[in-house]
Amino acid sequence: MLQLRREHQLQRVMPALQDLLADDSSSGRHLLVLTDATGEILWRVGSREALHRADRLEFSEGADWSEAGIGTNAISEALVTGAPVQLFSAEHLVRTHHDWACTAAPITDPLTGGLLGVLDVSGPLDTISADTLRMVRCAVRAAESLLGTPDGGTSLGAASPVHASRQAVQRAGVVVERLELLGDKPAAVFTDGSGVPLTLRRAEILALLDSRSQGWSAEELAYELRGDAGTPHAIRTEMFRVRSMLGDAVESNPYRLAGGLAGCSDSGRVLRLLREGQVAEALEAYPAPLLSRSGVLAVQLLRDQLDLAVGAAVRASGTPRCWFDGCPRIWVPRILKPSKPCVGWWGEGIPGIWPSALRPLSVVEPPRGRFQKGAVSLLRWKPLRWPTFLSEALPPSTRGSPLQA
Repeated sequence: MLQLRREHQLQRVMPALQDLLADDSSSGRHLLVLTDATGEILWRVGSREALHRADRLEFSEGADWSEAGIGTNAISEALVTGAPVQLFSAEHLVRTHHDWACTAAPITDPLTGGLLGVLDVSGPLDTISADTLRMVRCAVRAAESLLGTPDGGTSLGAASPVHASRQAVQRAGVVVERLELLGDKPAAVFTDGSGVPLTLRRAEILALLDSRSQGWSAEELAYELRGDAGTPHAIRTEMFRVRSMLGDAVESNPYRLAGGLAGCSDSGRVLRLLREGQVAEALEAYPAPLLSRSGVLAVQLLRDQLDLAVGAAVRASGTPRCWFDGCPRIWVPRILKPSKPCVGWWGEGIPGIWPSALRPLSVVEPPRGRFQKGAVSLLRWKPLRWPTFLSEALPPSTRGSPLQA
């Protein structure tokens, strides 16, 4: 088998195909398979569990998966038709394969047009979707483009962006340390200090995973993110990309954060500080809302719950100093929700919560530009009455302030 691999033309593109489609992490469930032009399996890549399942089906290196060898399957159909094909469950001839779905497409020599082999992605029924067929087609085109280069794609395959990003999270001892989900620039930070930005959709998924320790199914995530228009297949495709970027930080069945990463987001740190009674530290760790650009209802609910938790802790602390310590930051006005606007010492016409009589009690005056930029939009919230404990803490001369009405 090793000799067949070394001599086969597809060996030069196998690393690129592996970077594009394989999932050999501990939570991976599907297999990447590459055969020769006769249907004999030359390579297969997957997790230990996926390989063990495939062994029970004799889906292993050296097996003949042509029509004559094992009957109808995606690989044999691709060999016969010369086109991409996808088979589910009972569409396979062998009954023991009915729990699987397979997607296969032929790879041809770009110079001669001859058949070189078949690329196949197989796994349990819930791991394969219509998106898998599109991904296999794109991978075949990439492989054929690499084969058409003078060096057979060796240099391009080694320098592919996917290969580089996969290697970035597979460096020895480098794993995801924390998730930064507060604000409008979500990111994942690794133990070596490096970070990778997250798209809004991936950050939304990670925020939901961080909110529930027991995890989520693909169907639940699809509904929470897209409502009735959401599909589990789209979630599985996105989760594959997330795991390719973050390594073993995300586990599957159900989808959840790895044990060492649970609660390690910046929003999780705020909640942890609140549970420990460290209100001032929680305010310091809460510079912005959870994924402020997200309009997903589930994320909005998490955002509001975090706001309410911080606000309730501040009001229940009975310590006006917490209010003053949080004053230079733009989020305290949102949490405290004044009953009436006033002209504060941070700028004309800017709604605020601190009457001018409290000026001697404030230690730091915030930069005008920072406060004026965020105060107008952040104060459009349902008002609450001026808290009683702060009224009692005011000097007698200020207790008649209209803000206490």
